Amino acid sequence: MNEEQELREAREAADAANRAKSDFLSGMSHELRTPLNAILGLGQLLKYNLKEPLTEIQASNVDIILKAGQHLLDLITEILDLAKIEAEKIAISIEGVSICALFDEVRTMIAPAAEKSRIALEIVPPKPDILIRADHTRAKQALLNLASSAVKYNFEGGRVTVKVAAVPGNRVRISVADTGSGIGPEKQSGLFQPFNRLGAEATGIEGTGIGLALTKKLVEMMDGAIGFESETGVGSTF
Repeated sequence: MNEEQELREAREAADAANRAKSDFLSGMSHELRTPLNAILGLGQLLKYNLKEPLTEIQASNVDIILKAGQHLLDLITEILDLAKIEAEKIAISIEGVSICALFDEVRTMIAPAAEKSRIALEIVPPKPDILIRADHTRAKQALLNLASSAVKYNFEGGRVTVKVAAVPGNRVRISVADTGSGIGPEKQSGLFQPFNRLGAEATGIEGTGIGLALTKKLVEMMDGAIGFESETGVGSTF
């Protein structure tokens, strides 16, 4: 067996293993969602049952169930998306997407979390508006992942800035900057690896470690690229 044939067979074996992993994750995610949706549905019925209101302790316990269930559902959804991308089973529809509309949607969705942590949101729409070639749903998902992380890992009273600039080649660069603790040089190589939270699991901040890996894949599917700059104690820009 020559070297070229060995490489081809090794690549085919790796591809088969990757497909098997993706199929397993996809199937597992679907199986987990059914009972989890039932748990969340029953929890909401308990919480909003006006005829038989819960005691304060019961209401607190139900809130914990709903919060934990939603966190798990978000994790399952992200795993499913990642599995679909790796198995090349995710469809995208490229069209003209308004950056102003995209920014407005993201502002609406992250504003409550930002307000809760007293984080100033500076989302600067382009004037005039710019249309980018992208899948609207996936572009929103990618930008929302970055903006949500910028709020989540920021300091209370900090700032998140989202803006856009033209770059050569008829392209644009959308940047999401935060004033958080930054990412140390020793951790940066693992930033886009699935399930790698870079030690954030020790902070008590909830997360899945999938968001950035998923965002990178979504951006690249739309013929884009993602990068970052980070300085410890100053913040990060994606």
